[in-house]
Formats: sequence, C-alpha cells, structure tokens
Amino acid sequence: MKDLKKNYFHLFNKLTPLVVIIGLVFIFFWKVVLRGFVPVPADLLVGAYLPWSDYKWGYSTGVPVKNPIVSDSISFTYPLRILGVDLLKSNQWPLWNPYLLQGTPLLADFQSAPFSPTNILYLLFNNVTAWSWQVVLQHIVGFVFCYILLRHWKASKLGSLIGSFSFAFSGFFIIWSQWNAHALATAFLPLILYFEDQFLITKKYKYGVGISISLCLQIFSGYPQIVLYTLMGMGILWLVRIWGDKKWVLKSLFLSIFVALGIGLAAFQVLPANELVTYSQRNVESLTYEWVFLFPKEVITLFAPDYFGNHATQNYWGPKNYLGTIGYVGIVAFTLAVVGLRNVKRREVKFLWLSLVLSLILAFQNPISVFLWDRNVLGLKAGVFYKSLSLFILAVSVGAGFGVDILLSVKQKVKVVLPLIIPLLVIVIYILITFYLYQTTKGNPELSLLRGTPKYTVGLRNLVFPGVVLVMVGGLLFVMQRFKNLRKIGVLLLFVLMIVELFRFGWKFSPFVSKDIVYPTTPVWDFLIKEKGKGVPFRVSGGDITSVNLNVPYKIEFLGGYEAVYPLVEAKFIAAVNSGNSNGTPQDRFGIVSNPTSKLTNLMNMKYLFIKTGSLYDKKRFTSVFTDKSVTILENREVLPRAFVVHDWEVEKDEKVAMMSLLESNFPLGKKIIFEEPVQVGISGGATSDKVEVVSYNENESMYSVQSTKDGFLFVSDTYYPGWKAYVDGKETKILRADFAFRAISVSEGKHTVEMVYKPESFFNGLKISGVSVIVGLVVFLARKRIVI
Repeated sequence: MKDLKKNYFHLFNKLTPLVVIIGLVFIFFWKVVLRGFVPVPADLLVGAYLPWSDYKWGYSTGVPVKNPIVSDSISFTYPLRILGVDLLKSNQWPLWNPYLLQGTPLLADFQSAPFSPTNILYLLFNNVTAWSWQVVLQHIVGFVFCYILLRHWKASKLGSLIGSFSFAFSGFFIIWSQWNAHALATAFLPLILYFEDQFLITKKYKYGVGISISLCLQIFSGYPQIVLYTLMGMGILWLVRIWGDKKWVLKSLFLSIFVALGIGLAAFQVLPANELVTYSQRNVESLTYEWVFLFPKEVITLFAPDYFGNHATQNYWGPKNYLGTIGYVGIVAFTLAVVGLRNVKRREVKFLWLSLVLSLILAFQNPISVFLWDRNVLGLKAGVFYKSLSLFILAVSVGAGFGVDILLSVKQKVKVVLPLIIPLLVIVIYILITFYLYQTTKGNPELSLLRGTPKYTVGLRNLVFPGVVLVMVGGLLFVMQRFKNLRKIGVLLLFVLMIVELFRFGWKFSPFVSKDIVYPTTPVWDFLIKEKGKGVPFRVSGGDITSVNLNVPYKIEFLGGYEAVYPLVEAKFIAAVNSGNSNGTPQDRFGIVSNPTSKLTNLMNMKYLFIKTGSLYDKKRFTSVFTDKSVTILENREVLPRAFVVHDWEVEKDEKVAMMSLLESNFPLGKKIIFEEPVQVGISGGATSDKVEVVSYNENESMYSVQSTKDGFLFVSDTYYPGWKAYVDGKETKILRADFAFRAISVSEGKHTVEMVYKPESFFNGLKISGVSVIVGLVVFLARKRIVI
C-alpha cells in the first residue's frame, strides 16, 4: 500500500508541471475552450469587406473589428493552410494554387505549411475547429519544449515553469500566434537546442536523430526565417560547448550530418521553395530599412508595448506597425533574467548572453545589420531582421528561469536596484522625453490621433501600467531581500504578476470570433460557385470591393493576389496591366490588379467584375448579371476563354517590346501570339472555327479536347512556370512562354487531347533526397555502437 501511494505521488509530482502548463494555456484561450470561439480575425472579414459587410451576422450595426493589423491571418495564412489540407485530404499533392495570380506554387510557399506537424488535427476535426486547436497547441508546444530545455540546464521545476511561460506568452508568440506558423516554428527552437546540447555532452546518437527530426518539423511548420535563426543559435551553442573539447572535430562532423539530414528530410518542400525564390519577384522587390529593422526609439516596446499605441484601440502612432513589438517579454521576465544571467562562467549563461547580443545586433539598425542585409549574407535580404528576436525572447525567458532559482537560494543575496536598473532607466527617460514633447507640441492638430487625443498623451498613459509593474517588482524584491523565509511566496507573486502582465497584453491584442463568421457564404459567393459548377473555368476581379485572397476558401479564381513569393513573370505582367506601360516596376508581394478595365484582363480570362451597386460602368463591354445589396457582378462580354487555338504568331526577342506590343496591339486579342526567344513570350490572338473544350480543370492538372483547323498553338492563360508538363495525345511536348506570362503548346491540324500536369522536378527530386535522408539516418542510428565519437 505504501508503495502504491508512493507511486501515485511520484506520478502526480511528474505530471504537475504539464497540468499547470495546459491549465495556463487553457486560461488564456478560455474563449476557445469554453465558448468554441476561433482565434482568427474573421471579424475583419465580415465587418470590413463586401459582400460580407452587407450583413449584420447577429450584430445590430454590423460586426465590430477588433484588430486590423492581424489581417494576414484571415486573408493569407488561413486560406493557404486550408487549401493545402483539403488537397491532401483528397489524396492530391498540395503543389499548385490556381486561385491566386493566375496560378502560383502552393507547397513552395513555406507559409502554406501543408505538412506542419500539427496539421494532424485536420484529420480529427473540421477545418475551423482544427485551426483553433492548432493555434492553441503552438503555445503548449512552446511551453513544454522550453520547460524541457530549462530542466536539462538544471533549473528547478518552478524556475522552468516561469521561464517557459515567459517564452510561450512573450510578445513574439502572442503577435504571431494567429499566423499559425511563426510561433510553432519558434516553439521548436528550445527543443532543437536541447537535442544539440544533449548530443554534444553525451555523444548519444538518439539525440542526433532528435536534431534531424525536430529541425525537419520546424521547417514544415511554415516560417523558414526562424529556421535560419535557429541555426545561428545552434552555432552559438556549438561554440560554447566544444570550446576546449579535444573531441570537437568528430562531434562537429556528426552534428553537421544530423543538421544536414534534418534539412534533407524536408527536401521535398525546401527544393520547390528554393526554385520559387529563384523565379520570384522577391529578387527585385525592395524593402525600406523601416520595415526590416527596429530603431533605437523602439527599445521602449521591450517593456511597454503600447507606448506607441495599439491597433486594437485604434491609436497606434509609431513606426511600422504594432508587429515591431515582438521583443516584448515584460518587466517581470526581464528583471528575473538580469538576476539569472549573472553567472557568466556557466556555459549555458554564455550561450544566452551571446544569443542576446546577436539577436539585438540583427534586429536593430546598425552598421553590422545593414551590411549583412545590403550584401544579402545567408540570403538575409529576403527576410525581416527584427524577427531575430526569437533568439532574444528565448534567452530572456531561460535567463528568467535561472533567475528564479537564484532568488529562491538562501545563499544568494538579492540586490534590488541592479535587476531593475535597465527597465527603470528606459521608462524614466521615455517619460521625460514624452512629457517634454507633449508640452512643446501641445495644441498642434497634426500631432493628434483620429480620436482627437494627442499621440504623446497616448505614450504617457501607456507607460503607467509598466511603471506600476516595475514598482511592484521592486517592492517584492525588497521584501525578499529583507525576509529570506518569504522568498518562495515572493517568487510565486512575481509569477502571478508575470501572468497578469502577459495575459493583459495578449488578450488586448488577440481577436476571438464566433465560428459562424469564418468565411460564411453570401448570395454573391453562391452565384459564383454555381457558375463554377458549369465546368468552364473563369476568373473574377474583386475590383475595389473585395480584397484579394479572400476568394480562396470558396475555390473561386481571382485576378492577382497577395503572396510573399510568387513568379516574377506575373509581377511584371500585373505591373504592366496596372500602369499601361512596359517600364513599370514589377509588382511587389501585393500582386493586385488595380486596373481591371484594362483590355489585358480579357486575356487573363476575367469573366466577372465586382462593382459597387449603382456605379457607372462600360455597358458596351460589361453587362450586369447579379446584384446583392451593395455588390453588383458584371459579366465581361469581351472575355477570352481560358484556352484557345492561335494560328498567327511572331517572335520578339526584347521582353519590354513584347509587353508593349501586347499593350498597344491594333489587332483583337485572341488572333495572334508573340513569342520571345530563347524564353518565348508573346502577344495573343485567336482562331476562327477551331474548337477547344475544357474536359477537366483541377489544382494540379487540366485536360482539353482540341479541334484545330490547321497547325497552330493552344494558348492557356495560366501562369508560365517550370514544372508544368504538357502531353498531346499522351506524348510530351514543350510548353512555351506566351503573351509574356502564360503558356502555349504546339498542336497540329486535327483533333487532340491535351493534358497539362504540374510535376515539378524540384518536388520529386526532393522526395528522393528525403527518402535517402531517412535511410542514411537509420543507417547512422543502427551503426551507432560501431562508430565511437
């Protein structure tokens, strides 16, 4: 009986941290757990965009929008994630997305994350419920993995809980939580470091395999920039651990092998992504320093995230937007970290200090970070540098865990001023500067917000809460200094204060909505879905009515789209459509067709156009076919079909001349194609009695029945991109780049069956590399007893 009680107590003692972790996460997400709400800003979807905003959705005056800055979650991540999952459920590879930008790679966009490890939830629940728990699971996983690392580094259970809570509810996690990729990728950072450290210390191969698997899963999680910072963190830990180690060469060699295997396991996504970057607009897209780095004035957001206001309260007045506050860890965590990072002789602390310094150097604009970005070192120019703060929040959080143990030790002296000096100085300096600016600019209407409140008043007001927290932390440290027997109570009170501090921040920022408003249908979408059911593909322009990407969950093809990385030919083509000339700067990640009345939209297969009901329109070209409240759908009489046969063409070697020919063509589009050698681009035109029937049209393949009166080309207004294969009567033929951004294949006189299939070599070569990586990993693991490090 005693043994049974002892075993139960032991089990309870082991499970208590996990129960606390899950309990705290569930408290934060109580609206998801108890009310079934969804952590996604669908309030923005139905409250700000037509055709949804024409309806009240249970509200008396329409759906109020809480936080517009998280719009990417509902307009970018959610649509791509659901599309990828649905393709997998239908036993298709999630390779191509035909619903944006006349077609663009899907798997190659890391943020679509179709193989994210938490996507298993979509097999258990409906898409909306799975999304909700996927967001929740990010915080549980980050909490648990950071706890494992802290326990490995000999932190107490309480210290590990406090440090890992700081990590899982830091500004980085909270702000990126509803993107459903960044936070999960960051959650793997402490686990990978744990496996690396265990391998370097114990030389056990199981930890090397752990590195490979966890690195692969981090890549699949959906945000590659975090992987880069993880590799930097691994490099710092490697340097700290092997310093003075006589066996460092073999350890380093095998560590490199396991890292390479981790990347190799994910090769079937890594290689397509690399191919897309090579052919994308990202290589010519330019970002300003403001959007890449943090500036010295933003250091206040590490302690007072709302100093510059908050989009959730509609009073943000700072640089960039609120996403720049991702380094926020709170006063409590920072103070504990200052206490915990005192022992620089400890290797783990050296790692934390080096990680802190590196992350801050990269995040803030300075000669080093600017040099690295300008020179595109390690491909960093494609990213936003302040996301290196993923290392910062880990270092502070782990340091906070160490700080708890120092405070709990009766042998350690607690100095009140030292841990508070940095946040105290920063807050006092900002109070003085803000008060001075407020006094000198008082009454200036240009410095007021939309609500009429002076922006410096917002700054002063939002320094009050962190100031109060600072005073409370100082008071608790003072009591703990005077009364050693109260130290545990003091630490617990600091933990409670940390929970209040971070939960307040998170609840203020994060929207939670009813499931009913997550992409609900309306008569407009019902009309388009019915038209799609007729089997003839077409595209729609939302005009200035509906934002791009919001069409994807309904599987309706739109012109243009918003994508971080997409084919450069599309970026150039859309720029020409919008500007009306061939010298325009290629469109950036916002590949929006802002000139839907351009004649080139006929070539893009734009059959329908949204306009505001009552607006004037060209009645010669368009006819009204459907109206629902504020939205009218126009049908384009001049639209060209998705595929048609052309018998007249020419070659134009200069790309800009070819585009200008398209823009200035004095012949009807559909009568001619212009190709450019050796890349073959062109101007399109059409045929007379030829017949093209769309047999089938899916995400990764399409089939056409073609009747050609003589030799010519089958033109298809889908994006020209490597990896697409064409087969005429079962025989492969070359796809040519036609009309600048589209596809054409040679067809001879007569009747043919033409099939186009997306079979990117990058994906299938990646599958081979992934398979080889699995085999090599197994061989290394099975031969571990024969290979002695």
